[in-house]
Amino acid sequence: MNDPTPREQLPWRRYGVRQALVCRLAGSDFQFTGEFNFYADGRLGELFARPFKTGADLENLLDKFCIAVSRLLQHGETIDSFAHCIDDGTPAGARDIFHALIAGGVEAEKQMKHELSAAAGAGHQ
Repeated sequence: MNDPTPREQLPWRRYGVRQALVCRLAGSDFQFTGEFNFYADGRLGELFARPFKTGADLENLLDKFCIAVSRLLQHGETIDSFAHCIDDGTPAGARDIFHALIAGGVEAEKQMKHELSAAAGAGHQ
């Protein structure tokens, strides 16, 4: 039996980015905020989502999704690995929201790594 990858705790103080995200849902725009928090090396370690218009069922679904993805990120998965996991059997509306959140996370991680790389380069000059 394989031992699972141990969970890597996020630092108490960490980098974070918030983004306004939008996806099409039932013919109209669904707007929500994605919050992405990072390890010191720029890897994404957790994410949160808050819809602009609240609904208990949707908020609960987003919370559970974010918790699951965050835990997997802390056990060594990458944000890129989640996109294909939600395609089969996921209702279309939820799938669109999840894809928008993952795309936001991928973009935020790229941006954070670029900023950290630029800061490290500036410190060596």
